Amino acid sequence: MFGPSNTPLHVITHSKNPETAPLQAHVYKIRYSVFYIHELVVDVCLTRLYGLPFLVRASVYLFWRLIGYNTYMADKPAPSSSFAPFFILIVVIIAMWAFGGGANLSTTQNVSNNDSGYKPPTNVKEIESEVVRINEETKEIRSNIERNKLIGPLSSLYEKINLDGGYANATTPRDEYLQMFVSYDAPNSTQISGFDIVSLATGRGATIPYGVYRLIPSKNNVQELINVAPGDTVYINTGVSPIGFSFRVNKCMGYLPQAENFTPHLSTDCPAPRNEPHPQVEPQYRTACLDYIDNLSSCYVPTLTQQIIEDIGPTCAKYVANLFNYTSCFINHQHDPGFYKNEWRVFLNRPNELWDATHEFIKLLDLNKKTIDYIEY
Repeated sequence: MFGPSNTPLHVITHSKNPETAPLQAHVYKIRYSVFYIHELVVDVCLTRLYGLPFLVRASVYLFWRLIGYNTYMADKPAPSSSFAPFFILIVVIIAMWAFGGGANLSTTQNVSNNDSGYKPPTNVKEIESEVVRINEETKEIRSNIERNKLIGPLSSLYEKINLDGGYANATTPRDEYLQMFVSYDAPNSTQISGFDIVSLATGRGATIPYGVYRLIPSKNNVQELINVAPGDTVYINTGVSPIGFSFRVNKCMGYLPQAENFTPHLSTDCPAPRNEPHPQVEPQYRTACLDYIDNLSSCYVPTLTQQIIEDIGPTCAKYVANLFNYTSCFINHQHDPGFYKNEWRVFLNRPNELWDATHEFIKLLDLNKKTIDYIEY
C-alpha cells in the first residue's frame, strides 16, 4: 500500500496520496534529522578551518549547505551538473589563496592564536561561560572607569605619600583623625601645608595648615610651612590642638601637661631620669635622692610632697623640680641625635566631625588639586 520500495524519498514525502500520509510524515522527520546532522558537520568543519580566509570559509559553507538542502530537503533534487559552477568557483578561490601565501598566513594565524592562550568555545556550555566572563569583565571595566572619574588626575606624589583611615569614623572631632605616610622613595622635602583633604561622600573638607617645627617653651612659637621627609608620619586631627597649633613631635613632648589630651596619645619615651647627670647633694641624702630619681618614670613630672622633700633633702628636691619638665628637657636635649621624631601632629581646628562614619571616599589633593591618594570605606 505504500508503493514500491525503490520510490524516491522526495516523491513519497510530497505525494498527494492519502494512503501514504503516515509514511510521508515519518520520512519528513528522517530527512529533517539527517539535514540537521549535516549542518552540525558543517559547523564542526568550519571550526577546523578557522585559519582559512573568510572568503574561502564562506564559499565552503555555502556550497555545503546547498548540497545538504538539495539532498535532504528539496522537493526535487537538482542534477549534479548544476553544482559545477560552485566547484569551479571554490577551486579558483583556493588557488588564489594558495598562490597568495595563504598557507603561510594560515600557519601564522594559528600560531598567533595558540600563543594568545585563547581557545574559542566549542559547545553551548562553553559559550554560556564565555558570555558570563565577558559580562563580568565589562562590569569591572565600567566600575574602573567610574572610579577613575572620582579619583581624577594623579599627582606626581601618587604612591609617594599614602593616606590611611586612622580613626576616621570617630564620633567626636577630638578623636577623629587620618594618617599620612611618606614613603622612603618620596622627595627629600615635600611641602604639605596647602594640601586639601576632601570628602566625596559629604562634600566637606579642609586644608592642611602651617605648623611649628621647634616647640620652644615659654615663647611665641612661629608657625611655618610644614615640610615632610621620607619616613615621616602625619596625624591629621579634625579637632582643635590642645596647645593651639600643629607641631612636629620631639622626645620631650611627653612632659607637656596636655600630653594625654592628644589622640592618639603622645609617646612617653623622654630621656630616662636615671641617665641624667647626678645632683650634688648632702651626703646623708645621697642614697635616698638617687633611689628616688632612678624610680621616676620617663616623661613624668613629679609631685613633691612635704614627706618626699624630707626624705630626699631640699637640694635633691630642687634638682628634681627644675630638671624633670618640658622646658629643661628641651634645653638639655634639643641638640641630641634623633631629638626630633619623624612625626607631625596636624590639627584642622574644626568644631564638628568631617568624615562619614560608615561610607566615605576621601581624597588627598596636592597644591595643583591633583590626587595624591584616596581612601574608601
